[in-house]
Amino acid sequence: MSERTGPPHFIADKAYDADPLIEKLEEREITPVIPSKKNRICPRKICFSIYKKRNIIERFFARLKQ
Repeated sequence: MSERTGPPHFIADKAYDADPLIEKLEEREITPVIPSKKNRICPRKICFSIYKKRNIIERFFARLKQ
């Protein structure tokens, strides 16, 4: 049995769509949930049901800032 040391998913917007970051996440067995930029030759598939949860987190931090 292996112990996980990180979160199961990394949810971010298109600005974080970079190969070095995605490779590092996959090394650590963290699933990147990052939509592909328009200029990516081979777009990656992501789980949009998980990506939608990003909105909840952003609204939470926006409320904290108020």
